[in-house]
Amino acid sequence: MITANGLIQLGYTPEVDFSLQNDGGDTYIKSWLSSDAQPTVSAIEAAEVEWQAAYDALEYSRLRKAKYDLLN
Repeated sequence: MITANGLIQLGYTPEVDFSLQNDGGDTYIKSWLSSDAQPTVSAIEAAEVEWQAAYDALEYSRLRKAKYDLLN
């Protein structure tokens, strides 16, 4: 599946390098604006997995910050 997070993980910027669209089915690249070649769906999916792993690894610190903010 194509995701903005996967494309961002690959170093692209939304609305600068690409725009996505979903018409009720799968998300697709509406327009590719970067001068780089458009990455394959499998490259975007692999980058999404990397992004998700990094995000999940920081879950403890997000939860800890939320608890700390409640105490102050």
